[in-house]
Amino acid sequence: MPNNMPFDSAAAGLLQAVVNDFDYEFCNQWWARLLADEEAMNKWLCKLWRTEKGGWEDNMGATEKFATPGSREDHIFRATGRDELNHAALLIEALKGRGITPIEEEQPPSVYWAHMNQYINDLQSCAAVFAIGEKLAAVRFGVIHDHPGTPTDITKFLNRALPEETYHATAFAGMSDADNMRVAYEQHKIASSHLRSGPTLIVPSVPGVKAPSPFSRG
Repeated sequence: MPNNMPFDSAAAGLLQAVVNDFDYEFCNQWWARLLADEEAMNKWLCKLWRTEKGGWEDNMGATEKFATPGSREDHIFRATGRDELNHAALLIEALKGRGITPIEEEQPPSVYWAHMNQYINDLQSCAAVFAIGEKLAAVRFGVIHDHPGTPTDITKFLNRALPEETYHATAFAGMSDADNMRVAYEQHKIASSHLRSGPTLIVPSVPGVKAPSPFSRG
């Protein structure tokens, strides 16, 4: 699915800022803890499955709300949604191999997406939020993929998900604009800080934005 949409240099710079700002040391330490704790690892995989499934739901909801049927934006939302659903299926396969069947209602919400989704109010803001969030996922998946201790069932998932999440970020950035990308990036920095400090939900700080969001990953 080639992305032929205009790609603003400011948007590209903000995607790179997500990479530059990422706390690689914290991520590696967190992943090492999960590798040493099978129960915690399995809980995280269940939560990740719910987040990926929520990505499918969010993309389907976004295209119905913001995109013109048959448009390039509609195509990108729907193709991304299918990718997310395939990621969820790969995680179900991994979990079944571990003897686990996740229960959707038991999975905690994503603190990150609960914050970010509050800033979605039109096509450009939605694309910006999705672009920044997908870039964060790609960077984190890259750290996990490259860790020598990562189990093979998770590597199998990442071999599919990592390049697709990377592409999603670029495709969505091409649907947005510099102003919305800047807002999404600033909120990303706030949401990312809460990933390290615990599951505190954040009150919107952008004038005119009202919570809660209808999107499911939150």
